[in-house]
Amino acid sequence: MGFLDKIKQSFGTGKLKKEQTDRLQESLSTAILDGKLADKELYYINSFFADSALSIEDFQKLKSGVFVQVVQKAIADKRVTDQEKESIFTIARQLDVLPECVEWARQQIQYYSLFYYIESGGTLPIGTPQNLILQKGENCNLCIPAILLEERVVSRQYSGGSQGISIPIVKGIRYSVGKQRGSMQSISGIVPVSEGYFIITNKRLVFSGNKKSTSTAFNKLIDLQLFNDGLKYSSTSRQKPFIVRFTKVEESEMCGLIISRLLND
Repeated sequence: MGFLDKIKQSFGTGKLKKEQTDRLQESLSTAILDGKLADKELYYINSFFADSALSIEDFQKLKSGVFVQVVQKAIADKRVTDQEKESIFTIARQLDVLPECVEWARQQIQYYSLFYYIESGGTLPIGTPQNLILQKGENCNLCIPAILLEERVVSRQYSGGSQGISIPIVKGIRYSVGKQRGSMQSISGIVPVSEGYFIITNKRLVFSGNKKSTSTAFNKLIDLQLFNDGLKYSSTSRQKPFIVRFTKVEESEMCGLIISRLLND
């Protein structure tokens, strides 16, 4: 009777699978602490699986779980270097993780690797804008789905009216005190006014929408504030600020990085 057979006999299949899963996971996690998986380490892990009671599905889930940890560790600081990016996809190939896991990883790191590239002095991305004709010498550096918001009156209500007190002076004459006429009050709120694309070019900020579009040249920009889900900016040619909301948190930081580069270069 072999070694694994003796363990099965002693602990039972259920407990054996759990112990083997824990051991494999620990081995994998330890092996890739340095961001890479040596051939010798991979051979040991695959050999251990071949002699275990784990199914292919169990092993695949285990490898995918460890791979997710690798990606999460790499994006923890919201920046992914070229070396980290290469390491992630090398490990994905070595572990033969599922295609959906690889695609998930690609989506997770796409912004953070671009953040690192831009901050390191890399060339700003150039693409094709949606629903915008570029001017001569103008390049589109970013075009993302967005919603234009504005402060508008959302409701009105009547308030402030008072009957006051009526005091008799002489017969047929009364004196009213404290009577006030009511007034209409407006309640404002930030509401969506148009859906479309927020576009950053080397000359201006543009919102190209289905109901409303705006364009602000950089030399007319006087203020810009970044938020987790969007940004607000003001122009010398408009009294109210523009408010734009994005669909992803990372897009706000991306806008900040690109605008900063364009204003300071």
